[in-house]
Amino acid sequence: MGKNRWKIYDDSFEESMTFPQGIPWNFHDRSRIGDVYVVVFKTDQINRKTAHHAILVDVAGSSNEENMESVLIHLTANTITQQVKFRVEDDPWSKDCFYETVRIGQHTTTKSNPQFWVIDLHNKAYALYCGFTDQMTKIKLSPSINCQTFARALLNEFGLEWPHELPYASDGCPGRTVRSVYGS
Repeated sequence: MGKNRWKIYDDSFEESMTFPQGIPWNFHDRSRIGDVYVVVFKTDQINRKTAHHAILVDVAGSSNEENMESVLIHLTANTITQQVKFRVEDDPWSKDCFYETVRIGQHTTTKSNPQFWVIDLHNKAYALYCGFTDQMTKIKLSPSINCQTFARALLNEFGLEWPHELPYASDGCPGRTVRSVYGS
């Protein structure tokens, strides 16, 4: 983390993807290429169900038992304004950062190397985000637009399903609201 990076921008969209400098040019462990995970971040939230969720895709097959060297795709929100931000990141993550890492399945590619695949994943996820938000900017966090609903929709886009064993905020969370779940 803390690397100087190039950014890929959409002219009308100020959020960005860091250029995949953390992603190798070559594939590694063929058995892990395309592994898709739902990750639940450790936060100060009382309930894991309301913690931040994201999708990790191991585009090079370079993750191991301790570190997730994958592409992280997720929505975040500003804690003050509640404005949603689309993010794609390529930093390695220690599994200690997560309450859970649930392997969902594999996503395949026809791309010739992991870096090209990252750009393709970014474009597909961004298209999903635009459809999710009707291409509007300054969308606020809501029960229908948040990290979990986006992660679930992205899995569906990949032909995968949300794991039944992983709690989902809309499954009922007494006493919690979107605002209290995501800050401010």
